[in-house]
Amino acid sequence: MISPSALGAQWNPATGGATRQDALLQSKVNKANCQTLLGRLESGNLMGATPTAKAAEAFNEPSRNAKMTYQVASYSEADADKGMAWLKTLPNVCDGFTAVDPSGNKAIGQVVQTSLPNAGDDRFGVRMTMASTVQGLRTTLTLDAAAARIGPNVISVTNGGTGGAGSADTQQAVQSGVQRLQRVLAGKTPQG
Repeated sequence: MISPSALGAQWNPATGGATRQDALLQSKVNKANCQTLLGRLESGNLMGATPTAKAAEAFNEPSRNAKMTYQVASYSEADADKGMAWLKTLPNVCDGFTAVDPSGNKAIGQVVQTSLPNAGDDRFGVRMTMASTVQGLRTTLTLDAAAARIGPNVISVTNGGTGGAGSADTQQAVQSGVQRLQRVLAGKTPQG
């Protein structure tokens, strides 16, 4: 697992209750795959399948009202491949969608591909934005979702909030996570 020190001093172990981000992730969406994405973002399980083993951490970055979830999980090879293939469809199938949150507020969403470091056997990242107006105030949720696969093991990261998503933080989490997992899989002690 990574620790806040791998991300930077601005990140702390997660605390706190429900947020506007949580409410938006519970929205009803007009496209099935995009609805699935919101559910997977909320659960932190981007691959969708039930892992055979997993460990997860969550961090907060108060200045951007951002939250990061970080998960390392083992799947069957088929489930890992299927989850990665599904993630890669999202920029096409969710390039534009509409949603209604639990309070009845409408949101407009979009998913685009993001860049990740060349880490692991396979990797893919997306950025989802959902813009809505609540009590006359415009709110935009921006979330990065990234996965890197090493054999049947997948590191998944979600990062962002209503203050934006720092792509450098997402990239750092993926890079550090892959390096640590590769050392563990090789029987070595991870550094840091």
